[in-house]
Amino acid sequence: MQKRSSFFAVKPSTCTEHLAVLVSFLCLTATFCSVLSQLTVVVYEEDPALLSCIYDDPLPPSVSAYWRDQNDLVVLDIINNQEDRASQNMQFKGRVSSFPSLYSRGNFSIVMSNITMTDSGPYDCLIPKVDYQTKIKLTVLAKPPVTTVVTLTAPPSAVTMVTASLPLLSAVLWATCCLN
Repeated sequence: MQKRSSFFAVKPSTCTEHLAVLVSFLCLTATFCSVLSQLTVVVYEEDPALLSCIYDDPLPPSVSAYWRDQNDLVVLDIINNQEDRASQNMQFKGRVSSFPSLYSRGNFSIVMSNITMTDSGPYDCLIPKVDYQTKIKLTVLAKPPVTTVVTLTAPPSAVTMVTASLPLLSAVLWATCCLN
């Protein structure tokens, strides 16, 4: 009987080990294995939303990051550590800001203001130089109705006066309603 040669030096024995070997093989044969982060952000209409994109490892001196929405529209481009709004979609003009002083620390997060229901959906932050991607699902909720509580304060004498005149008012109302 001829001995079969194995592609793998170590034969996987469990399902988990098979999966680990397969993932390792795919990463070795792929051109790159990008880091992927997924977040969910929930905000109310008209409130600002912070969409986080933070890369923790050291970065080269000049890096670019690209924010896109579900329709691949340009939310914001950060090219060589500078905001580039030339190709920014009109839907996001004047509503998106970032933190330039934090780019060198890997923070390419953005704040989107005046959120509307149409802003709901997935957003991507791509940092191609380090093969990093953050996916964010933005969920926009209708703003809850504002409940106003009014507290009236009155001096004790005013409360006593109102209480003292209440029987007289009741008698007048009873006479008006019931005697006619």
